[in-house]
Amino acid sequence: MVHLHKKKIKGHIYYYIRETRWVDGTSKVVWQKYLGSAEKILEVFERCGQAPSVRVSSFEYGKTAAFLKISDELGFVESVNRNTSKKKIEGLTVGEYMLLIILGRSNGPLSKEATARWFDESFLKYLWRFSHKLNSQNFLNNMDFITEDSMRSIEEDLAATMIQNGIKPTTIFWDATNVFTYIEKGEKLTRKGKSKEKRYDKNLVAFGIAESDENIPLMHETYPGNVSDAKIFPEIIDKIVERLRNLKIDTEDMTLVFDKGNNSADNINKILEDMHVVGSAKHNQVRRLLKVPLSEYTFLYKNSSNSNISGYRSKHTLFGKEFTVVVAYNPKSHKKQEKTYEENREKILAKFEELKKKSEKKHGRGRRITKKGLYANANRVIPDDLTRIFRFEIHGEEKPTFEYWIDDTAEQEFKMTFGKIAVFTDFHDMSSADIARTYFAKDIVEKDFEFLKDKFLIPVPPFYVRKDGRIRVHVFLCVTGMMFYRYMARKVRDLELSIKELDHQLERIRVAFVQDKDTNEVILVVEEMNTTQAKLFSELGLGDFLVQAN
Repeated sequence: MVHLHKKKIKGHIYYYIRETRWVDGTSKVVWQKYLGSAEKILEVFERCGQAPSVRVSSFEYGKTAAFLKISDELGFVESVNRNTSKKKIEGLTVGEYMLLIILGRSNGPLSKEATARWFDESFLKYLWRFSHKLNSQNFLNNMDFITEDSMRSIEEDLAATMIQNGIKPTTIFWDATNVFTYIEKGEKLTRKGKSKEKRYDKNLVAFGIAESDENIPLMHETYPGNVSDAKIFPEIIDKIVERLRNLKIDTEDMTLVFDKGNNSADNINKILEDMHVVGSAKHNQVRRLLKVPLSEYTFLYKNSSNSNISGYRSKHTLFGKEFTVVVAYNPKSHKKQEKTYEENREKILAKFEELKKKSEKKHGRGRRITKKGLYANANRVIPDDLTRIFRFEIHGEEKPTFEYWIDDTAEQEFKMTFGKIAVFTDFHDMSSADIARTYFAKDIVEKDFEFLKDKFLIPVPPFYVRKDGRIRVHVFLCVTGMMFYRYMARKVRDLELSIKELDHQLERIRVAFVQDKDTNEVILVVEEMNTTQAKLFSELGLGDFLVQAN
């Protein structure tokens, strides 16, 4: 039952509207809303009588206004126009076209044609007025003005502005990924390779991000899908150092954090010429340390998943140099890896047994499996990191037989690695907890990759362009959109919103054109907001664009 409820608090009367229901034989309040004092209710009633009464149309406003605000604050449009060669003409500039692509992509995996349609139905059309028509070719033509040099200069401009606005990077995290495409006949970027999404049938495009410890992308690189992370890494090191120096950041005070897939003596030595390093060693590089019993580990810290991280600290020679190594142990990761291994073990042994039966087949329809076929099938079923454990031999040529077994010693050694990561650094004075925390913080880049593949945020796939230059610009714009999100989240960090929740709340800030019932004048008003939305509206200064539209 919905009813008006009166409360007396410290001698003052306040009113609520609430609903009660019978629950387990008793009347309970299931919800209530505060209305205020009698005077406040009267004031709201009188104001409502003066308010516009007819809604003409409404639009999503929050996310569009927030992206425009961040673009203005970082000088994105001006930087694009300054770093391109297009002559000034009437209508949208290259910078505005690029911002429009970012805005469209933040509303889903839109093609250029769909972005034009989105614009026609958005609040933005009341801010940007121009005579020409948006279409796919106009977007593509303007993308062609963005060169690789342009992208580097624009990224540097944005990074320099963020540094001026208080971002002080001390650590750079580098990681790379790839995405599959439906491009069959592309140029040099689209190539088949080791797909992160297991789409080995599709051409891939690879890209990586260098991100600051404040979770802000500072640099990205797009490269062919068949190029390994380790092969591109030396070039990335040079570009990161160049970027930091151009930003007047002393590289001697910086630390580069990266995945073990980039490990090599040449790469590590190259980094140490300019920066400090925090990385992880492969298991075969630190087998002795991984055998140390957990009883010798000490508690380091509790992570964000409420798991107790412990560690064992030692000095160890890697890549011809002595490093401090902390073997960090996570019991939750141990359980997860143990479960995965047992599942893989069962599948591998089942496949081996199937191959053994095929090799012993003497009668029946079909040809007997060949020695080459046995080798191919057996090797295909064993993951690279388990080849020391699952062993097999094939005897005979014309009638080959298949035998298999498990190397118990190798299996026990492998099980001792569950939940453990060996983190190395040249920072010998850093605490064990800080060494582990610094390495695991690289997950911020992996989280951004998830967002860049999420169709509800700022998705890189699918590609609606085919030429290499346009693919590079497309990835650049998506990463820039991710930068906008991260910079935006930093500005409202007191609200403690995840990127997805920030996006969700901004999307629900709407404006409406309404008609005043007395004057018939149509004006623009903000629809009712919740507390979080009101704080975002205020802290991001989203009201500025309403003035321009009115």
